[in-house]
Amino acid sequence: MKLDSCDVDAQSASEIANLIRSRKIGAVELMEHCLSHIDEANPTINAVVDIDREEALKAAAGADSSPDAGGSLRGLPYAVKDCFDVRGLRTTHGSAAFHDQMPKEDSTHVSRLRKEGAIPFVKTNLPPFGFGQQTRNDVFGLTRNPYCISKTVTASSGGSAAALAARMTLIADASDIGGSVRSPAAACNVAGFRPSHGVIPWYPAYDPYSVMNSVGLMARTISDIALMLSITSGSHNSTPITSRKIDCVSELKSPPAIAGFKVAWSYSPAGTRTHPMIATVLDDCRKVFEGLGCLVEEACPDLTDAYDAYRILLALETWSGVRGIKEANEEAFPPKFVNHVSRINKYPADDIVLAMMKRSKGWSLMADFFSRFDVMVWPVNPQPLYDADLPESEIEFDWRPVEISPTFGLPSISVPAGFSSDGLPVGIQILGSPGADELVLRVARAFEGETEHWKQGPPRIVVGEGLSPSQ
Repeated sequence: MKLDSCDVDAQSASEIANLIRSRKIGAVELMEHCLSHIDEANPTINAVVDIDREEALKAAAGADSSPDAGGSLRGLPYAVKDCFDVRGLRTTHGSAAFHDQMPKEDSTHVSRLRKEGAIPFVKTNLPPFGFGQQTRNDVFGLTRNPYCISKTVTASSGGSAAALAARMTLIADASDIGGSVRSPAAACNVAGFRPSHGVIPWYPAYDPYSVMNSVGLMARTISDIALMLSITSGSHNSTPITSRKIDCVSELKSPPAIAGFKVAWSYSPAGTRTHPMIATVLDDCRKVFEGLGCLVEEACPDLTDAYDAYRILLALETWSGVRGIKEANEEAFPPKFVNHVSRINKYPADDIVLAMMKRSKGWSLMADFFSRFDVMVWPVNPQPLYDADLPESEIEFDWRPVEISPTFGLPSISVPAGFSSDGLPVGIQILGSPGADELVLRVARAFEGETEHWKQGPPRIVVGEGLSPSQ
C-alpha cells in the first residue's frame, strides 16, 4: 500500500506506526507528507517555528533502511513545544534573548520518544515562557486556529495543538501549569493529556521541584496518548519528583466497557459560567456517557477556596522558575512580563501560608468526592473562542475548569466533544484522582469510541485566503 492510496490524515498515529513497521508505507513518504502540510498551512497558521528538513528526511530514511521493525513509534514525525530541548533545533522559549540557544541534548521525555523511533523534527510556538492567553511572542508572532484563522488557539501549547490539527505532525508534546495542554487541544479538536504529578519526568526544567507544572501529551486519539505515555512515563534520576511507569496500551486498543462508572457532571466547576452554545454540546456528551451505562449525576465539590489558592501558588511557582533566568539574563524578559510573573512579591507571607491551607482544605473535599465518584466531567473551554488578534489586556476568559488539576495533581484529559453552532471545536474534560491516569484514559477512550469527533479535520488552508468556520 502506497501513501497516496491510504488516507493517513484520517488515521491515528498508532495505526500509521503499524503501517511503517510492516513496510506498507515508508517513513520518508510520511515525512514528506507532513512537510507538504507545513509548506501549505504554516504560513497562515504559524504553528511551527523551527525545522531542520534535511535532518528530518535523513532520520526518516534511516527508519526505512533499518533491517528490523524498530520501536513502537518508528518513523513518526513528532512536534516538540519550544520550551523543551531537541538536539539540533533551537529552544527559544518564545524569547528574543534565547533566539540562538541550541541545546546539545534532548529533554528526557523527548529522548525516550526518540529511542522508540519517533522523529522530533519541528519546534512549535508558545507565548513567552508559556505565560499568556494567546500563543504569540515577539520572536515568531501569532499562532492561528486551523478551524478558523480569525480565532485563537488559546495558550500556551497552541503551536502543538494547531500543528496536530493541521496534520503537520502525527504526535506532539506540551506543558501544562494552568490548562496549557487541555485548552489548546480543545480549541483544535485534538486530545490533550495532563498526567498526575511526576508521571513524566521534566528535565531540564526551570524548577525541578514544581508540583504544578507538568509535561503533557497531545495526539489525535486516546490510543496514541496511551502509547506515548507508556514510553515517556516512569522515574528518572534527573528529576526529584517522579512516579511509576504507566502502560495501558493493550487495554485501550478497543473502546473499553465503562458501564456502572459513577460520573460527577458539572457545567460550573469553581463558579464557572458555561456559555449556552457550549452547554448544548455538553448536553449531547452527557447522553453519550449515559448510553455507555454510566451513572451520571450533577455534582461538584466547592472549589472556591481551591481556586483562590491556585492563583497564589501559581504566582509562587512561576516566580521561582523565572527568577533564576532573569538573574542570568536581564534581557530575557521585558519589564511588563517581569511585573506579571513577579506578582508573588506583592503577597505577604501569611497570604501564601493561607493559600497552602486552602489547598489542603480543598483536597479534603476532593478526596471525599472521589470516594463517591470515579471521574468528574467538566467543560474545557466554557466560553466561545475569542479572536486571535485580541490583545491580552482585552481577553476575558474563564480558565477555572482547567486550573483545578494543577492545584491537586489530578490527571485530566481534553477529548474532542463536537462542534458548537459557530462551527468551532469543543472539548470535554475528564478528571480523576491523583494516580488514576489509566482510569481517566479508559473513560476517555470509551467516549471517543462512541463519537470519533477527532476525525473531522479542519478545512484546507490556502495561503493568502481567509477562512470562516463554515468553509
